[in-house]
Amino acid sequence: MALNSAELSNAAGEIDKLLAGATKKPEKEKQAKAAPGETDNADTDTQDDDVSDTADEGDSDTDSEEPDDQPDGDDQDDQSQEDEEGDEPKKSAKSNRLFEVPVDGEVIKVTEEELIKGYSRQSSYSKRMAEFAEERKKLDEGVNAMREQYKSRLEAQMLHLEHIDPVLKRMKDLPKLAEEDPDEYVKISAQISERQKYFAKLKAEHDALRAEDEAKNLEEQKQFVTKQFEQLTQKRPEWASREKFQKDYGAIAKAAEKHFGLTPQEMGQVIDHRHVLVLEAAVKYAESKQALGGKVEKAKAADKVMRSGGGEKTKPNGFTAQLKTLKKTGKRQDAARMIESMLG
Repeated sequence: MALNSAELSNAAGEIDKLLAGATKKPEKEKQAKAAPGETDNADTDTQDDDVSDTADEGDSDTDSEEPDDQPDGDDQDDQSQEDEEGDEPKKSAKSNRLFEVPVDGEVIKVTEEELIKGYSRQSSYSKRMAEFAEERKKLDEGVNAMREQYKSRLEAQMLHLEHIDPVLKRMKDLPKLAEEDPDEYVKISAQISERQKYFAKLKAEHDALRAEDEAKNLEEQKQFVTKQFEQLTQKRPEWASREKFQKDYGAIAKAAEKHFGLTPQEMGQVIDHRHVLVLEAAVKYAESKQALGGKVEKAKAADKVMRSGGGEKTKPNGFTAQLKTLKKTGKRQDAARMIESMLG
């Protein structure tokens, strides 16, 4: 019976196994005959070799688990230094950016760092100035209150000396005392002289305070007029020229007197720029209405009332009263009422 190639290959494999087993048996017999100490040494050496191999394998495994691209300590320092050196040009380039800033009418160039520091200083300065202004305001209010209190005391003492002081009341008795009791006359005359000197001192202090108040009020009035004129020229830029303003305002005053009966004295009291604009609008409306054939009702003359002293006092008409109300409140409703009353 013939064998195929697969069966021949299997048979050859079995023969090789048998031959290999016969070769290993003599080696085992030689090892069995060897001395026990040598066997132990051999076993120990074998174990040490196994441990070394295991350790080597563990080290190799550990080394294989660590990433190859992780830098050591020196490499990290070098990398950090390189990063810092790489960032320095960026920071330098950022800080070297220039900005144009107007200062006292001139444009100067500053770096971004200087700009930030300047803004911080300005913010701090503005905050401190606001706090200082608030403290100054409170201080001024306290000083003004003390000043008014002092003036009130001066006035009270002056009134006491003029109307209540018993020594000064005896001035009318001096002629009689000079004849009847010369000694009392000399005594009372000296006391009256002291009182009069004291009264003159009080009056001088009171007059000085009043003069200061009047000067302060005059300065505040000037500042108010200047501010109102500035606001008026913002609404009417052509009135920045004083000649143009005086000419136009004179025409407005003349028309206001014609249509609404406002006197030059009353027009002189119109300071608020809003009132000037209201009058201008009212005059234009009245002029346009009259040009179209309409009739503008003129305000009635102010009624005259008798004062107790026999003189005459002008009673404010409706427009003047409403104008005063408008000055006091500054409300649009009051301005509208005033215009309605002027236009009838």
